[in-house]
Amino acid sequence: MDRLKGALIPQLTEARRAAIVNASKRTAEAEETAKKLQLILKEKAETEKDLQKRVELSRQRKQLSKDLVVTLQKLGEAKTKLETVSKRANTLEARIQTLRSETDDFELKYQFIREVVLAEAKIQNAKKQHNEMIIELDHLGIN
Repeated sequence: MDRLKGALIPQLTEARRAAIVNASKRTAEAEETAKKLQLILKEKAETEKDLQKRVELSRQRKQLSKDLVVTLQKLGEAKTKLETVSKRANTLEARIQTLRSETDDFELKYQFIREVVLAEAKIQNAKKQHNEMIIELDHLGIN
């Protein structure tokens, strides 16, 4: 039995060594595979980050495009309003010029009428003085 034990022990030890070597190889292969998978996972995580950034940039671009369209519409509306206001301002300026011209005409007519009225008043005053002189001359008996 001791012999059997003695013969079995080296066989068991050899089998254990072979199992340990085999397990070590598998462990090394598993660690190497794990490292490769970690690198792949890291690359995929970076790719995911890049894709998320692209998605965010795409969303922002889409929002900016919408904002630009709205801004361009508002700019068009403002341009139309400005053109309308400019036309109105030009029309008002023309009307103001017409009114100024008419005012100048009325002022000239007023001055002319005033001069005529003053001249008529002087004529009336002269006629009155003439009539008073005639009456006074008649009163004095001078004909």
